[in-house]
Amino acid sequence: MDYQQYVEQANQAARFVEVGDFSAAINILQALLQSDISDIDKSLMSYNIAVVCDKMGDATTALQWYDHGIEMEGHYFHYYVAEQKAAYLAQQGQVSQSIELYEHLLNQSFITESDKNRIAQNLELLRRRSSPD
Repeated sequence: MDYQQYVEQANQAARFVEVGDFSAAINILQALLQSDISDIDKSLMSYNIAVVCDKMGDATTALQWYDHGIEMEGHYFHYYVAEQKAAYLAQQGQVSQSIELYEHLLNQSFITESDKNRIAQNLELLRRRSSPD
């Protein structure tokens, strides 16, 4: 698939989400997953599907798609989807699981120093939020 076609399809999926046609958006995103785009881009499509599933009120399936994206990106020492899942878990009230994932990320040798700082700040906020006063 050429880049322009990829961008057009991703943008079309976003437009479907904007108008609430979540099934059409997921169909496009799943087709992109089956295409020859890079695995990193596929991990982002998995993340996008997770976001759409959450908009549909299906947190369980959303978490499965986060995990799919994490698995795909992990082979390349990327962690965008993993960090997004940690934030999502915190938003869902699953603070201890969020902290666990952030701690895991913080201990990876491939995390940049600026990213370590951001993750550490997120951890500090979550720990303060979850500790009794």
